[in-house]
Amino acid sequence: MLSSGERKRKEILDEADVEIQKLLAVAKAEVKEYEEQQAVENRTRMERTRVQDLQTAELKIKRLELAMRRDLLEQVQDGAREKLRELDRPRNEAMLKALLSGRTGGDAHVFSAAKDEPLVRALTHLPYKGHIDCLGGVVIESSDGSIREDLTYDTLLAERSEELLPIIAEILFGEGG
Repeated sequence: MLSSGERKRKEILDEADVEIQKLLAVAKAEVKEYEEQQAVENRTRMERTRVQDLQTAELKIKRLELAMRRDLLEQVQDGAREKLRELDRPRNEAMLKALLSGRTGGDAHVFSAAKDEPLVRALTHLPYKGHIDCLGGVVIESSDGSIREDLTYDTLLAERSEELLPIIAEILFGEGG
């Protein structure tokens, strides 16, 4: 009986070994599948992070580029303001004459920069009402103040700059904006 008991014991142990091997194989397969899944998820996360980092860097570059463009456009405008500020008398007189042409009195008066007062008084018969803070040019206003036409160099430059902005951007940056 001992030998049949031994055999039975060996059969049970062999069956247990087979079951253990099956369980180990299943566990190894599950571990392998989990590792592969984690590797895929890690690659996906890394790619997503890389894309986000690239987008962040591109956004920073765009912001810097826009700031540079804005600064350059401001320099162009500052240069134009400086040229208007330093207009020689004949050119300034011609520009003021053009701005005042066709305005011969009526129900209006005129303002100008202090430096232009003598020229404006000589170029128009409109009553002179005082100085305004500007680079040059004039403001014509109805006597009741209800209508005001701003023909200062500052305003004309700002209006013209808006119109010319796409052209200036094309010249400076070689593109439409």
